[in-house]
Amino acid sequence: MSQRHARPDPDALRRAAWAQRLITALGLGLLGLQVWRARPFLTDDTFISLRYAARLLDDKGLTWTDGEAVEGYSNLLWVLLMAAAGLLGLPMHHAAVGLGLVCAVALIVVVQRALRPAGPWAELGGVVALGLSAPLGAWAQAGLEAPLFALLVGAAAAGLLPVVAEGAPRLRALPLDALQGPTLLLCAAVLTRPDAPVAVAGLAAGLWLAGGQDLRAARMAAVLSLPPALTFGAQTLFRWFTYGALVPNTAHAKLGGPPLDVAEAGLRYLWPYLAAGGYLWLAGLVGAAFAPPALRGALRLLLPLCGLWMLWVLRAGGDHFPAWRVVLVLEPALALLVGAASAALAQRLPPALGGRARAAPLITALSVGLLGLWHERAQERAPAIGLVRFGDDWAQRIEPVGKLLKVAFGPHQPLLATCAAGALPYWSELPALDPLGLTNAHIARQRLRPDHPGMHGHEAGDTAYVVAQRPDIYIFCAPRGGAEACLPQEEELLAHPAVQADYVVRWIEGHDPMPSRSGPLFSLTSERLGIERSEAELLLPGWLFADDPAHPARLDAAGRLVLRREAGAVARLDKLPVRGPQWRVAVETSPPGAAVVGEVQVDGARRAAITLRFDAPATVVAVRLEAVRADEGAAGAAPAGAQPSAAAEAPPGALRASSR
Repeated sequence: MSQRHARPDPDALRRAAWAQRLITALGLGLLGLQVWRARPFLTDDTFISLRYAARLLDDKGLTWTDGEAVEGYSNLLWVLLMAAAGLLGLPMHHAAVGLGLVCAVALIVVVQRALRPAGPWAELGGVVALGLSAPLGAWAQAGLEAPLFALLVGAAAAGLLPVVAEGAPRLRALPLDALQGPTLLLCAAVLTRPDAPVAVAGLAAGLWLAGGQDLRAARMAAVLSLPPALTFGAQTLFRWFTYGALVPNTAHAKLGGPPLDVAEAGLRYLWPYLAAGGYLWLAGLVGAAFAPPALRGALRLLLPLCGLWMLWVLRAGGDHFPAWRVVLVLEPALALLVGAASAALAQRLPPALGGRARAAPLITALSVGLLGLWHERAQERAPAIGLVRFGDDWAQRIEPVGKLLKVAFGPHQPLLATCAAGALPYWSELPALDPLGLTNAHIARQRLRPDHPGMHGHEAGDTAYVVAQRPDIYIFCAPRGGAEACLPQEEELLAHPAVQADYVVRWIEGHDPMPSRSGPLFSLTSERLGIERSEAELLLPGWLFADDPAHPARLDAAGRLVLRREAGAVARLDKLPVRGPQWRVAVETSPPGAAVVGEVQVDGARRAAITLRFDAPATVVAVRLEAVRADEGAAGAAPAGAQPSAAAEAPPGALRASSR
């Protein structure tokens, strides 16, 4: 029987299958280790996409808040997938994390299958390189579209490897259906990220370069890139008719600034990534030049993609997130190059060792292992990876605060202003204002401090505009809150005279799903917060006296936000604007009749300071101020400045905020 028609050795096939399973298990185990080390890593920007998806399901369109429609997302396909998850009844924040993990696992499988024709050592090298990717481990669980985008581009590149392999049909004779899979994947990538055309151009250039650099290769590159280009055009038309813009609002917010400064920021972002894995890139690029026939075109195919994407990162100025989110798309390309290098090493070692073929697998495995260990240690030392744990469970701690705001204020829809434009608006479902401008067309085009670039993507701002919108609630340094700022925009807002005069920090604590405390700034004049005014009466909700962070206001069994204090406690509210000089105080408690004494002092600017003294443990539901008439004062009412009153129960419905 000729060798051509010889049957495969069943034992060899079984050994090969077991080797493939072991390599897959190794890759998934390494990926699991990276995910475990980066946990928990759920970003606030995740919830911007989820808020768009939630409002789409509520028949409010692809909008972030009521009013002008603004494209504050840059991942349309991801938003639609999250909306689909919500339509199926899945918790969208869990679905976002789950889909990211699925994409990361699929990426391991795709890379391994693409390297399989070159042998097990190619699979081993590529899978180890990808499994040890700290960016992939971090962003697989972050809830954003980065793993999906990396999977789509990586799978498209992997699908093009057989097209450019040595021995494959010449491009001039290649049927067009060989490009259908990669083309569809790139169309989906264009819908996932607005900068995907850079990746499409890189792969099209690589296909031309690896396909012979002639006219027919150029035509095939055009066939590959034309459907994604049409998809990009269709999305641009949708954006124009929906939002009246040609580019996402996020581009205005994040891509501003002098070009040289932006390029310098991009270099500061990209250089540590290359320093942490430069030897891996070098090994992959050099080794791929000597790859076996099945991977002979990998270097020419992937080099334009890597080069163009790095140039784009320089133009965009990098990213403010840790773990190199915007270069995650290059990790599959790196894995393919390392796999090609591993195959080349295993194939070329025996002649160099005098024909000792048994040494080749051992040396290849040791080389892959040592290079992987080196890569792992270099990543771990990189500040961009160390910052992954900086926020710890930051986004998760926002959830209880947002849910409390929804229960306490949802029916009356006060305006919330916060730079944490994702989780707080998503969980609270309140109208929201983003001082950073990602979801606001006006702010995105302003620069808060032209002479100071600040954090990348956080330079936009317009303090006067934000104050003019008269937010009912500010939350700075979310979820901590308080009179402290974490960003320049928050510093300017805190220093604004209107904020200083008309807002107070009050402390609240949510408990679903865990305790989390926050100190928002609340407006002292907002009816949407439950403050009711008339000529002779002023009704204040009890939580407005939660001035002590150790004793925050909480929701009671009826879903009311109330203040509970012990005997001997004192609670105070200052700066309250009033119309008259003399007032008496009545305190509604639960249960009624608890011993809480209130007194009020009014200064010359008609600003009242109200003090509550607790003679016994009590829960304050509301505080009512009643104006003292002139004839009452003449008949012996206590003068303004000290108006004590025994506790009295307010009438039913006293906490219902009037409509605006």
